[in-house]
Amino acid sequence: MYLFEVTQASIVKTINIKLKSEYFNSEYLSSYEVKDYSKIISVISNDLKLIETNYLDQIFAILSRVLLFVVSLCYMLYLNFFISLIFVCFSILPIIVPKIMQSKLKETANVFSEKNADYSKVIKEVFNGFYTLRSYSVIKEIITLSNKKLNNLEASAFKLKQSSWTTQLISAIISGFCFIVPFVVGCYFVIYQHNLSFSALIGIFLANDAIIGPIQEIAAALGIMNTTTDLRKKYLKYLKQSDEQSKVTDRYPSTFSTNTVEEININKVQYKLGNGNNLTLNMSLRTPFRVLLIGPSGSGKTTIVNLINGILSPYKGNIIFKSKDKLLCKNKVNISTIDQSPYCSLTIDVRPSSQKRRNLDMIRVPPTHQKGIFS
Repeated sequence: MYLFEVTQASIVKTINIKLKSEYFNSEYLSSYEVKDYSKIISVISNDLKLIETNYLDQIFAILSRVLLFVVSLCYMLYLNFFISLIFVCFSILPIIVPKIMQSKLKETANVFSEKNADYSKVIKEVFNGFYTLRSYSVIKEIITLSNKKLNNLEASAFKLKQSSWTTQLISAIISGFCFIVPFVVGCYFVIYQHNLSFSALIGIFLANDAIIGPIQEIAAALGIMNTTTDLRKKYLKYLKQSDEQSKVTDRYPSTFSTNTVEEININKVQYKLGNGNNLTLNMSLRTPFRVLLIGPSGSGKTTIVNLINGILSPYKGNIIFKSKDKLLCKNKVNISTIDQSPYCSLTIDVRPSSQKRRNLDMIRVPPTHQKGIFS
């Protein structure tokens, strides 16, 4: 039992690392736009956790019960093949219950996932806009909304558990019926046919208990697994990523080396600023890139950097990067920049393996290479 549990935990750990890392990589690298991180947190901490407990753990539970089922079945068939077959046929009937309840279980699981995402979003919005909401004196409304979403979440969690309990109850009732009928048939063969001893019937009866128990648990496990049908369709695809596809550092370098870029063509780019002014750019920049952006706040200096990085998309025009007359890519290029108001609490080592530190020399810029875009 110890070895089984340790092996199970080890396999689940490996699957979780693969699943969660691939999901995170996919969400982080698939777009340059900021995503709703409360949804991502909800998926990792709830949806993927639900897959672990209601799917992966149940697979191992079924495997252990199948082993017990096979051992007990072999013993029963050894005692009397025909009577044992009757016991087994009736014992299989409880497995039908999860199939009947499948749609209900799947529906309650989907509702739970939605309500959990709703509640996580409320928590995120409330604390992100803490000072703004306090200034409008809407404390009562916020508490009411939070309690409402929380009640909906817990109600959906209760219905999810209730559906699972109902499935187990129906399976237990059918199992009891399937336990009695074969025993009555066995008594008939003992009393009237005389081709089965009572001790053999008792042996089959007791061994059948080791069959019905596992079958009940298998039926319950299948019912629980059905609650993750839609979640598995959405997230288990990440387990199919090959090892080559999983090498994120090869597919997505952390920064785009400006050494490989010889020319940046900004072709009739237009973008509307937040203050209503229109930003128009049409120029070519060649290496070495020493560009000084000059202008008052709101004139579009940061916008230009974001347009080059691909964080923003121009309304018109495009930005093309070339290296030795070869097109590298359009718009979506990572060039390290300094944000005016950064938000990051992580300490990330950006040092190449071949050097002990990276020097960012922003002071000694040769004046002959400076170019003023705004004046």
